[in-house]
Amino acid sequence: MKILLIQLSDMHFKEGENPVLKKEEKLFESIRNSTLEYDEIFLVVTGDIAFSGKEKEYEIGSNFLKGLKTKLENYSKKKVQILTIAGN
Repeated sequence: MKILLIQLSDMHFKEGENPVLKKEEKLFESIRNSTLEYDEIFLVVTGDIAFSGKEKEYEIGSNFLKGLKTKLENYSKKKVQILTIAGN
């Protein structure tokens, strides 16, 4: 069994402008073909998701991760598991 780990770290989502959100499509495009070679896919998010710990920031981060997960699943036809390892 081949396992793919996709690690994203210290996203620091905040209300207003988020540079990461502008790169979502490029991120997807850069990893999508790799998903075809593996049996299991894990999206591992380490470090801080929110910039200052506000609920809205976590909501923005959650929506980003869910969107990326959906795109990867639709492309690869495989389930993607999300694992988070919180920062400070």
